[in-house]
Amino acid sequence: MSPITKAKAALPAPKAHGAVPRVLSIAATAQHLGVSSKTVRRWIEQGELPHHRLGRQIRITESDLIVFLHQCRQA
Repeated sequence: MSPITKAKAALPAPKAHGAVPRVLSIAATAQHLGVSSKTVRRWIEQGELPHHRLGRQIRITESDLIVFLHQCRQA
């Protein structure tokens, strides 16, 4: 089982069926992690940080961010 699969299995299930997950902008993600927006964009471009495109906007779900952080800790 890959680290991503393990981390996703450890995540709590959404509270309500069909609930929309909380999403963060690149700026909010960068601020939360204490890095620059450019660093977050680089992680996205390298395929390390999953993201969603909503038109021209990029959003990162909290659950994808948690998985990403678990991957970084194990590496």
